[in-house]
Amino acid sequence: MHFLSLNVAPDDLKLICRKFADPHTGDINYPAFVQCVDREFVNYTQDEISKPTNKDEDKPIITAVEPGDGKITLDDLMARIRHHVLTNRRRVCEFFQDFDPLRSGSITKSQFRRGLSDLGLSAIGQHNLAESQYKMLCSYYEDPSMTDKVLWTRFMDDVESVFTQQQLEKHPTHVVHQQEVFLVPKPGTMDFDNASNDHQGFVEEIMERLRQRSNQRRVLAKPVFQDFDRHNNGHVTRGQFRQCLTMLELHCTEAEMQALEAKFCNDTGFHYLAFLGELQPAEPIQHMYVKRLNELRLVNEKGALPEHNTACDLDGVLTKIKTQVYKQRVRIYEWMRDYDKLRSGRMLRTNFRRALDLCKFGLAEGELAILEDHYQAVGEPDYVDYVCFCDAVESIFTIKNLEKAPLLEVKQFKPSEEWKQNNLTPEMENLVTKCMERLAEKVRKNRIQLFPLFEDYDRVHNGTVSRSQFRRVLCELELASLVATEQEWVCLQQKFDVKVGGKDDVNYNAFCDMIYEIAHFEWRKP
Repeated sequence: MHFLSLNVAPDDLKLICRKFADPHTGDINYPAFVQCVDREFVNYTQDEISKPTNKDEDKPIITAVEPGDGKITLDDLMARIRHHVLTNRRRVCEFFQDFDPLRSGSITKSQFRRGLSDLGLSAIGQHNLAESQYKMLCSYYEDPSMTDKVLWTRFMDDVESVFTQQQLEKHPTHVVHQQEVFLVPKPGTMDFDNASNDHQGFVEEIMERLRQRSNQRRVLAKPVFQDFDRHNNGHVTRGQFRQCLTMLELHCTEAEMQALEAKFCNDTGFHYLAFLGELQPAEPIQHMYVKRLNELRLVNEKGALPEHNTACDLDGVLTKIKTQVYKQRVRIYEWMRDYDKLRSGRMLRTNFRRALDLCKFGLAEGELAILEDHYQAVGEPDYVDYVCFCDAVESIFTIKNLEKAPLLEVKQFKPSEEWKQNNLTPEMENLVTKCMERLAEKVRKNRIQLFPLFEDYDRVHNGTVSRSQFRRVLCELELASLVATEQEWVCLQQKFDVKVGGKDDVNYNAFCDMIYEIAHFEWRKP
């Protein structure tokens, strides 16, 4: 009592001990004491004291309080059992078939009681069956041929109807009910829909006032209730409910408390989850599946984007691949052979594209189609002869079987600069030529050095600058005024365009060399 901060005077403590002490052992019957203090506490009660004829005749007999059977019909009882099986996803067959090794469909009543207990229909389970309820089930499912047995298969079919109907294949037009139909409230729950309008309006006014109070104070109510819910069943006692409202400073009068308890209480206790669902309703979950599916269909209906800067023939595609292999030192065969487990020298078109994608060559759809058509396996339209393709690409380093031709002269592959592969129309080439001549003339007269300022913007020293930096350098060198129109700027940028990290940059080394060449400067000596 001291731990509970219940400081009692010594004289009062003596009276309490005399009231609840055992006359022989002197031990205190604390359940009886708690029962007297807390009326909601349910434990053992000293219903009657009998005096047996044996030597323990002075000891009181303490009997446990049995739950009341209540007036419940067979339909209500089966509905509760179906609800229990549905919510806990139990297979009824597994709890009874071991008692029926001959699969006769009939077991004894004691075995039926044991099976119900294993199913969770017992005092230590989720739902306690009273003796009258058990007898009701035994009477309804009694075996006509043997009155001491129960037809457990019939009981199983009736209960498992919550999942599906038996022999549904014989009735294809039969409408199967939704599983939510079989969910029933806990015993003792009030049918609030049939309550009077005054009672419903009174409860709604209380909930609206509490809702505004909790929203104003930003109250997080659920953790307070969960601290009292030791069994995690969503219920607390009536006293704990009132204590939680006091801790949350949601004050209510006695009449308001009774009205809330009448709506949310059942035989288990106060259903605080339903109360919080109305006090602090959560935002409904938006089902985005149909919307996302329509978006995907809309995206798939769009045509392919136009391809830019792609090669139109086999030589152009191979040159593009050889250039990247030469620079990055990629061995394509290492990526290809993983898809050819039998080393047959051929692979599917889809795997061929997948392997090239792993090499990160950045080939377009049209370029891949050119390669697949040219290196198609003989007699196999869905396969590609990847060995021939790898030999053609690796010829930039050496020629296969060179030991058989010792006098053959091998020329080293030197990839052309990327900016030289930019193809411009004749009109654009004419504009670039005139603009470059104007720039070179001023550079020649003023002996302007172009490289130093460009190098200031080239932090990684890869010989390129961005398009905005290219225009800024020409402005600082007072050469931007010689580029008359915006079209000339576009033509200059496309003439010396290179791809760096997926974006378009300008190769200033090629630009400066061409300016010096037109101005007839000595190599790298302006």
